[in-house]
Amino acid sequence: MITKRIVSGIQPSGILHIGNYLGAIKNWKNYQETNTNNCYFFIADYHSITTKFLTDYTELEKDPKYSHDNLDDNVFKTAACLLACGLDPSKCNLFVQSQIPSHTNLMWLLSCITPLSWLNKMVQFKEKRNSSIDLSSSGLYTYPILMAADILIYKAEIVPVGEDQIQHIELCRDIAYRVNKIAKCDLLPIPDYFVDKQSARIMSLQNGKLKMSKSDKSSYACVSLIDNEEKIKKNIMKAKTDSKGNIYYDVKERPEVSNLINIYANLENISIDDTVKKFENASTQEFKQELAKSVGDVVGNISQRANDLIDKESDYVKDVIREGCKNACEESRKNYEEIKRYLKFFV
Repeated sequence: MITKRIVSGIQPSGILHIGNYLGAIKNWKNYQETNTNNCYFFIADYHSITTKFLTDYTELEKDPKYSHDNLDDNVFKTAACLLACGLDPSKCNLFVQSQIPSHTNLMWLLSCITPLSWLNKMVQFKEKRNSSIDLSSSGLYTYPILMAADILIYKAEIVPVGEDQIQHIELCRDIAYRVNKIAKCDLLPIPDYFVDKQSARIMSLQNGKLKMSKSDKSSYACVSLIDNEEKIKKNIMKAKTDSKGNIYYDVKERPEVSNLINIYANLENISIDDTVKKFENASTQEFKQELAKSVGDVVGNISQRANDLIDKESDYVKDVIREGCKNACEESRKNYEEIKRYLKFFV
């Protein structure tokens, strides 16, 4: 069986939510089955701090009692959630980005061959800079180059991403082409990206135009992977809908209802059309009740395992990360030395 090298990362937000599961982790589980021992999944702690310290400093000025987030704790809990969701360390490599020196080593090389004009085209940076110039770090600006290094250091062939990251992957492909041109050979694969159009972007339960996030002001906006059955049902039943009543899919006109349809379809592994057909005669409340049951069935299995890993099996989680880092270090170091050699560095 022909397998391909898969690389993808997730930021360490601590306890993950159903959007993380449907948007990324569910696909990771499928990849590890079809590409066993050729998947590199990492916790992107470097990417998580692009504005963290600027934000923390601003908050600290407002309130001296401001408590900094514990990044180590978030990394650990994210790893525990990933394992609880079904990532199998015998089939994939799970590791922490900052513990692999070759990521930032390669980033520097790539920074030196990436034209400034390429970075100036990145839409995400422009959007975040416009929202707050004081919280726009140089790390946020060069974020796409680190992302390219994350991918190319393992010679990735497929990169699962959300739609908001497509431009960054296109930049990564351009950088890979340039490295190959300098090396005068096909040193790096040109990575393809995969976007699951149906599951790539799970939105807030209270605003169908915003991505689901734990930082949402409303406690009803998302479902955590350690929520109990009562909490899940309450959040789903309080999810924003509209007054049109019947169930049909229209992202533009009915973003909230469409989001709920999307969630159900992904949980049940059926199409959007089949979901709409199934509930064509149901009321919004009846649909929500079925959705709450579906979410509860999935999260219930994950929740108990995640809590056990966090409270009772922390050593196991740390061992998995340690072994994954060891494998990633070995693979990335080998590839980094090869890249240096072809770029005429002394090795």
